[in-house]
Amino acid sequence: MTVRISAHNIERMDISSLINSAEKRAKDCGLSVAVLCAEAGINRATWQRWKAGITEPRLSMLDKLESTLSRYERKQPERECAPTATATEEHRQQPGRRVQRRRTQIDQRIANRRESDGELQ
Repeated sequence: MTVRISAHNIERMDISSLINSAEKRAKDCGLSVAVLCAEAGINRATWQRWKAGITEPRLSMLDKLESTLSRYERKQPERECAPTATATEEHRQQPGRRVQRRRTQIDQRIANRRESDGELQ
């Protein structure tokens, strides 16, 4: 059973049930909770506090969550549209920008050191 997030449901259900339902809907769409949170603009720690019942989400955050889930559910028949929780092989082979920048810095230091060593000899 799919539970839509709305003010009416918030009154009838506790927040943890809504969060559990959202997790199930995300899983059905092929989304991990981490991807769902990122897409909806929700901090992962905030999600955990909601789930544990420590804090309650604002209605605006629940609206973002519902719109994100609805968007992916509409794409559901096109399985290739839903992102996966793990990186694809292509992404694993390509380093991120920070890694590339750091490698460039290291290569530059090595080149500078070789150049200065050559001048000393």
